[in-house]
Amino acid sequence: MTIPLRLRDLKAAALAVVLCLPGAARAAGDLDALLVALQMGETAALMREEGLRHAEGLVSDYTGEPAGAGWTALVGRIYDQAAMEEVIAQDMAAALEGQDLGPMVAFFESARGQRIVTLELAARRALMAEGAEEAAILRYELAEEDGKEIAAQVQQLMADSDLVERNASGMLNANLMFLRGLASGGSYDDSEEAMIRDVWAQEEDIRLDTLGWLGGYLMLAYEPLPPGDLDAYIAFWQGTPGRALNAALFETFNGLYDLHSFLLGRGLAEFVRSEEL
Repeated sequence: MTIPLRLRDLKAAALAVVLCLPGAARAAGDLDALLVALQMGETAALMREEGLRHAEGLVSDYTGEPAGAGWTALVGRIYDQAAMEEVIAQDMAAALEGQDLGPMVAFFESARGQRIVTLELAARRALMAEGAEEAAILRYELAEEDGKEIAAQVQQLMADSDLVERNASGMLNANLMFLRGLASGGSYDDSEEAMIRDVWAQEEDIRLDTLGWLGGYLMLAYEPLPPGDLDAYIAFWQGTPGRALNAALFETFNGLYDLHSFLLGRGLAEFVRSEEL
C-alpha cells in the first residue's frame, strides 16, 4: 500500500514538530528501541500475510472465482509492509508523546519480554493453519471449565486491558470502513445509517467470537512460558507504562485496520465492476 501523499505529508509534518521539541532525540531513540523490542517488523509482515489471505477469500466470496493477478497486485499494494511499518512508527510516536518509554523498553528488551513477544507472534502465525483456531478455542474452554491457572491468568489479562471491548469495537469500526469503501467504489447503495445498522447487527456475534478467539490465542501464546513470566506480564499491563502502551497500540493498529478495510472495500468494488465490463 502506498500511503496517500497528503496523509503521508501530514504525518511527516506532525512528526517533524515532535522531533524539534527538547529531549526529542532521546525520545525518538527510545521509540525506535521499543518498536524493535516489540518486533514490529515481524508484526507488519504477519499482518501482510493475514491480509493477503483474507483478501484472497474475499474476492472468491464476491465473484465466485479465484483471485487473479490483478486482484493480487492490488491487495499487495494495500498491505505493503514498508508502508505499514512507517505508519506504525509515526502513529506510535504520536500516541506515546509525553510518555516515559524507559520502563516499556526495559521490560520488552529483557529476556522475559522477548520470550513473550516471540511466543505471541508464533501463536498468531500458528492460528493461520486450518483448524488451529477452533482447536485453540476448545483448549481454552476446557481449561476454563477445569479451573486451570492459565485460564484465570488469561482472563485477568483480558479484563485489565479491556481486550474484548477494544478488539470488538475495533472490528466493528473496521467493518464499517469496509462498507464505506464499497460505497466509495460504487458497490454499496444504502445510506450511512443503513451501513451503521448493518454493522451493529453483528455486534453480539463479534463480541462472542472475539472472546473465544482471544482466550484461545492468549492461552496458546502464554502456556509455554516459565513460571512467573505471565504474572510479571500481567503486572506490567496493570501499571502506568502498560496502560499507556496498551492505549497507544490500540490507537495505532485500529487506525491501520480502518485504513486497510476502507481501501480493501473500495478496491473490491472497483475490481468487481471491472470484471463485469
